[in-house]
Amino acid sequence: MKPRILVIEDNARLRNGLIDQLKAEGFEAFGAGNGDSGVKCWQERKPDLVLLDLMLPGRDGYRVLTDMRSSNDYTPVIMLTALGEEWQRVKGFRLGADDYVVKPFGMNELIERIRAVLRRSGFNHKAENEVTSYAGISLDPSNRCAHCKNTRIELPGILFPLLAFFLNRPEELIERDQLLSTVWGVDSGISTRTVDVHISKLRKLLRDSQVNLVTIRGKGYMLSKC
Repeated sequence: MKPRILVIEDNARLRNGLIDQLKAEGFEAFGAGNGDSGVKCWQERKPDLVLLDLMLPGRDGYRVLTDMRSSNDYTPVIMLTALGEEWQRVKGFRLGADDYVVKPFGMNELIERIRAVLRRSGFNHKAENEVTSYAGISLDPSNRCAHCKNTRIELPGILFPLLAFFLNRPEELIERDQLLSTVWGVDSGISTRTVDVHISKLRKLLRDSQVNLVTIRGKGYMLSKC
C-alpha cells in the first residue's frame, strides 16, 4: 500500500510541484491550499502523513496542528516554513510536529525525512503478518491496532510504535530519553513532556487490559502485568 501524503501549502506552484515529485517517488499525494481546506481534507481522506506549511492564510499551520492533536489524531506532521528561528521550531514540536523543514529545501532531503517519519510512526512497521503479544495484548502491525479480550484498540500515529516498543521490552525500565531517540527519533532535549502526554493516552487505551505502564519516578516507565 502506498503511503498517502497530504500537502497543505498556499503556494500553488510549490504545492503542485511537491505533489508531482511525491507521486514520482511512489507516494499517493494530494493537496490543499489553506488551513480550513487542509483540515477538511485531513478529516475526509485520512492521510498517513501531512506536509504542513506554517504561514497559511486564515487558519495558520500552528492552528491546524493544534486542531489535529486536540482531536486525538497523531497523524505524522512535517512542518514546512521559511521561518527558521529556534523558538518557532520548538513551538511546532511542542504542539506535536514530528519534523521541521526550512524553505528552501532539497527534494531529496525532504523525501528521506518523510520516509524516516513514516518509519517512526509505524507505517509498514515490522513484517505485515507479524504480531507481538504480551499478557493478553496482541499487536497487529498490518492494521496498526492491538487486540485485547476480543476488543480492538485503535493506535493512531505514534501510539502504535510506542506500544510496540514496550511490548518488546516487558518488565524493563525504559527512560524518557530512550523513547524520544528511538520511537520519535528526535533529540531528547526538545521535550520529555511529549513522552508523558503520549504515555497518558496509551494508559487510557490499556485501562481494561492486564498490563499497566508504571511510572518509575525520576527514571522512566515500565510495562508490567497488573
